[in-house]
Amino acid sequence: MKPLLTHTIFRNTAIIVTLLFCSQSSYAQMGKVDTSFVSDDSFFVVRVDVEKLVGQVPMGSKDLEMLAKPLKEEAGLDLMNMTAITMQFGKLDGGPFDSAFSITFENAKKIDRDDFHSAREFALKDYTETEYAGKTYLRHRSDGGPHLYFSNDKTFTMATSKGIESLLKAGSGMGAMSSLIKSAAPGSEIMLAFRSNEGYDGFLNQFFDSMGPIGLPFEPKDLLANAKSGFGYVQLASSTPIYIQATCDSNESATAMKKALDQMVEMGKSALPVGNMMVESQLKELGDGGFAEMQKSMFKLAKDGLKTGGKILDGVDVNVAKKTMTLKVKHMGGLKELVPLAVGGMKAMFLGVSSSSLDAEFLELDEAVEAEPDDGK
Repeated sequence: MKPLLTHTIFRNTAIIVTLLFCSQSSYAQMGKVDTSFVSDDSFFVVRVDVEKLVGQVPMGSKDLEMLAKPLKEEAGLDLMNMTAITMQFGKLDGGPFDSAFSITFENAKKIDRDDFHSAREFALKDYTETEYAGKTYLRHRSDGGPHLYFSNDKTFTMATSKGIESLLKAGSGMGAMSSLIKSAAPGSEIMLAFRSNEGYDGFLNQFFDSMGPIGLPFEPKDLLANAKSGFGYVQLASSTPIYIQATCDSNESATAMKKALDQMVEMGKSALPVGNMMVESQLKELGDGGFAEMQKSMFKLAKDGLKTGGKILDGVDVNVAKKTMTLKVKHMGGLKELVPLAVGGMKAMFLGVSSSSLDAEFLELDEAVEAEPDDGK
């Protein structure tokens, strides 16, 4: 049986990063980006500056408390000690535990290995020291992992079997993917990079084949297949908070991508008023107390999200130069309202709805619903 929290991380990260992929600056806390573990076997790499994101969340945030407590208790991970996490996606082969996936945690202080292994997620009895590519890692008794590699006393990685092998062969971060991720603006909360390889092609095939007809005026699979490499970043305090650049196989492909993005922006703008009307309608129909209060909170978040989405769509600017498509979202003052969404994404990635902390929260909610009067019905 696989550990609950690590299973949740592996599963939910794939979903969140897929959504992230499809959907003059502030250089505070700017530092050198460590890419020594970034592998060219990966087709998609995302780096999240945890320290910078957490630093923008108000003190006493319930979201941070809900994230930090189970991470510490179940996995021995100290959220306040994390500086960055880097996720790598490689060749897909069956389920998530058969694919090449890894997540690297960088920390400000030395990791307490005794404390780390005292957590039930990473009990030392479940691991055996194993050598690969001249390096020693901890192999989990389950073939799928999570296997562990401590590259130094402040950095460790957990990965699937194929993910750990790709990481250990990374070659000190001197490859193409390392160069791409370093192209992102320094000080960004989120950096991403992709390149076309066997893993990328396999991802596109699996993702779009599982979706069926999409009903768009263009074929997204073909457009993405023509993108050969690229990078992007999210820098919330910048007047250009979102930036994505993709190099395609031809100028025609880059132009087709621009046309498709322009169409998606117009479609999004047209859909916003309908979305707002639906949210407002739902809010008016909800009652008070128990489950209704949770629904209200969710719809209010959706309303805020639609407002932010409108700002993003209004600021989209897409250009083509030779084979390169560049998408910029421009907004004076940045988009710091995205911080709660980013933290919520981290919470979903690490915990998901299957974690004990969220299960307890929903249990309390169910009990409250059961206790509500039925108005004599």
